[in-house]
Amino acid sequence: EIYFMNKYSSKAVKTAATVGMSLAMVLSNAAPVVSNLTVAFAADDIITDKQTTEKAHDVVSKVLDALTKDYDKEFNTTEVIDGNVAIVTGTSTVDLTVTDKTLSGMGAATLSADLPGSNFKSGATLKQIATFLANNSSYMDEADIDEDVIAFAKFIKGYNDGVTKLATYFTNGDWKDANNNVIKLVAENGITNNKTDAEKAYKVIKDNEKYLNAVINAEGVLDKVNDFIVEVEDYKGENEDAYNKEYVKALEEVILVKETSNTSAINVYDAVEKEVAISYKDLSKVEKVLKDIKNDDVDALSKIADYDDVKDAEEVANYIEGLETIISDMKEVKDLLKSTNTDVKAYKKDLATKVKNLAVAAEALNEDDDDTQTALDKALNAFREADATALKNFVEDYIGSFYTLTPKQLNSGKYVVRLENADYGRYVETTDVFDLLEKDSDETGLQYLLTTVIDNEESEETYYDTVVNTVTTVEELLKAVTTDIDGITMGTTLTDKQAAKIVAAKKALNQLVDSKTGEIAKEYTKALTTKEKKAVLANVELIDTLYLKLILNGTVTQSGWVDKGNGDWDYIAEDGSRPSKWIASGANWYYVKNGTMLRNSWIASDAQGTRWYYVDDNGVMVSNTTVNGYTFNSYGVWVK
Repeated sequence: EIYFMNKYSSKAVKTAATVGMSLAMVLSNAAPVVSNLTVAFAADDIITDKQTTEKAHDVVSKVLDALTKDYDKEFNTTEVIDGNVAIVTGTSTVDLTVTDKTLSGMGAATLSADLPGSNFKSGATLKQIATFLANNSSYMDEADIDEDVIAFAKFIKGYNDGVTKLATYFTNGDWKDANNNVIKLVAENGITNNKTDAEKAYKVIKDNEKYLNAVINAEGVLDKVNDFIVEVEDYKGENEDAYNKEYVKALEEVILVKETSNTSAINVYDAVEKEVAISYKDLSKVEKVLKDIKNDDVDALSKIADYDDVKDAEEVANYIEGLETIISDMKEVKDLLKSTNTDVKAYKKDLATKVKNLAVAAEALNEDDDDTQTALDKALNAFREADATALKNFVEDYIGSFYTLTPKQLNSGKYVVRLENADYGRYVETTDVFDLLEKDSDETGLQYLLTTVIDNEESEETYYDTVVNTVTTVEELLKAVTTDIDGITMGTTLTDKQAAKIVAAKKALNQLVDSKTGEIAKEYTKALTTKEKKAVLANVELIDTLYLKLILNGTVTQSGWVDKGNGDWDYIAEDGSRPSKWIASGANWYYVKNGTMLRNSWIASDAQGTRWYYVDDNGVMVSNTTVNGYTFNSYGVWVK
C-alpha cells in the first residue's frame, strides 16, 4: 500500500490495490453503465470495478499532488504542473505524459503504457480516468475516499463543457460583447426588461462557478459577476411567490407516463392531486422523473428556477412528497404481487382448489337440478373452520390492500357487489391481482365468489359471505354428534343441558347422514376423513334413540333469540348455554356476550385488538359507513 499527501488536500490519501473497467468505459466520457466485466483475462487476472475506481483515485491523487498551483484559481493558459507524473504499482511504473502543462491542456495527459491492475490502456487520458472516478466513486470504501481528489476529478470531467458554456459571456479573459452583455448590464443597472436573459445567464454562472477563474482574468470582471449574482438573487427573493407559482404550474404539467395507444398521458397533477390510476409497472418511469426534477434535468422547470431554490415552498414540497409516496406505494405493490409472497403462496396451497371448486359449482347451479345443488353443498362443506378463517383473513388483509367490497342496490331493485379501489387499487388492474391467484378468477375463482350475489333480488349476500359467515362448519356438525355427547349412554337420565345436546346432535346428524341410505350424505363425503365418518355413523343409533325419548317425554328446550324488551335481546344456544360470539340473523350480524346482545359497543377480533368492529343501537354490526368519525369498510372492520 502507498500513502500520498496532497499539498492542496486536508488529509492523507490512502490508495490500495488497482481496479478494472470495461474498455468502452475507458474511452467514453459518459457515465458508464457498470456491469460484470467481459474483458478477456485469465480468471486470476480479472479486475473488478471497485479496483478500477481505486486505481483511478490513485492516478488523480498523484496528479493533484503534482500541481504547482491551485487549479480552481488559475486562468486557463496558466501552467499548473511541471511535467510527467509517475504512477507506481508494485514494481511497475507508468508515466502520465503531460504535453500541455496549462490548466486547459492538463486533461489531455495520457498514459504511456497499460496501467497494471486496471483496464486503463496505453493512451487513456487524464480526463477519461477522472470521468470514470467521478462517475463511480460510490464503489470505493468510504474510508479510502479523499473528497478533495473527487472534487478535482469532477473539475477535470466538466472542464471543457463548463468553459464552453461560459464562453457565451466571456472571451480572452474579459467580457464578450461588453456593451450588450447581460451579466455586465444587470450588475450595473439591476434587472430591467432583461429578466429572461438574466435568469439564463445566472443558471450558467451558478452551474459552472468553479470554472470562472479559468475564463476571467481581466481586472474588475469577476467583481461584476459577483454583483450580478447578488442582483439576480435579490430579484428572485423579492419575487419568490411569483417564481414558486410559475414553478408549481410547470411542475404540475410534468409528464410521468407518456400517452400510449391505450392510455392517456399522466402528469404530476393527475397522479398526486387527482389520484388517477397509474400502473405499478411504471415505477421506474416515475422514479426517473423525480430524480430529473431534483437534478434540474427537466427543462421546463430548470428554466424557471433551480430545484434547491424552490424545494421548501409548500406546494412544491407537497408535490414531491406525493411523488415519493406513489413510489413507495408502487414498491409495496410490486412486493405484494410477487408469486413468492407469503400470503399468495399460502392461498394457492391451502385455499385455491376449494375456492375454484365452489366457483365452478356456483356457476353451474340450476335450481331445478338436485345434482347441481348437491355439488354446491359439497363444495361449500369442503371449507373447514380453519379454511373459512384463513379465507376471511386473506381477503381482508391481502385483497383488502387493493379493493373494498361495496354492495349496492340498483334502481331496478337488484343487488350487486363491486370491487372499489382501496389503498393500492389505483396501481393495478384486477387481472394483476386475481390472475396471480388463479386463471379466470372472475369466472372460476375468488373474484367470482367475492362479487357474485347469490340472489340479487333478495339480498347482497355473496358466495364468499356464505363461506365465511353463514355456513355451519363441518367442525361444528362433527362436534355436535361426537365430543358434545361424550359420556351420554342409552341408560342416561338426561338433564336439560344433556337433552339440548341431543337435540343439537340430531339436527347435525340430519345434515351429515342420508336418512334413506344411512350413509354419509354426498355433500360431506369429501369433507370428512375416514375416521370422522366412522365416528359419526357409530353414534347414529344412540342419537336417534335418545331423541325419540325426548319426543315421547314431551321435553321442550327454549333456544334462539329471547326478547327482553326495550330493544334488548338474549340468545340461548341449542345446548342451553349462553355463548359469547357473533350471531348471523338474516343479512345482519350481532354479537352476544354471555348470551346478551351488545349495543353501541366496540368488539375486538382478538385479545391483541388486531381488528375492531362496532355494533349500533340495534346491535347490528356496521359496515361501509362512518360512525362518530370512525370509518368501517365492507367487512365491518374499522379502517385506522
